[in-house]
Amino acid sequence: MLSGCSKEELRRIASITTEMEAHAGQVLAEQGTPGREFFIIISGKARAERSGVALATLTPTTFFGELALLDGRVRTATVVAESDLRLLVLSLGEFRHLCRNYPSVTQKMLAELASRLRKADEMLGVAKISDAPAHVTL
Repeated sequence: MLSGCSKEELRRIASITTEMEAHAGQVLAEQGTPGREFFIIISGKARAERSGVALATLTPTTFFGELALLDGRVRTATVVAESDLRLLVLSLGEFRHLCRNYPSVTQKMLAELASRLRKADEMLGVAKISDAPAHVTL
């Protein structure tokens, strides 16, 4: 998301975020708990996992925590710092402000979410049909 932002967009994002440091091994988001923050990694590396299964490696410019803020439900994954991290953090109110007032940044976030959904869809396509549910209700 950040890699596609202009200098002005980056300045605006920085003005409403809080910078945070996390140490290797620190849990930043826990599956099944309410989400109250949105995170953007500035430096370092983290991993996302669900029920102990690794889902993704998160690197600089990667964001996480948005789903729980968008739909008000619990976190879908646990995110653990694999190295020391520097992050930008937005509260729910700051995240909503970002989405409302910076549509170009919101569009970039939506494009990244669409990319993640496509990757998940491709992974499901590779799974055995017998392992998949008969249908999904949207």
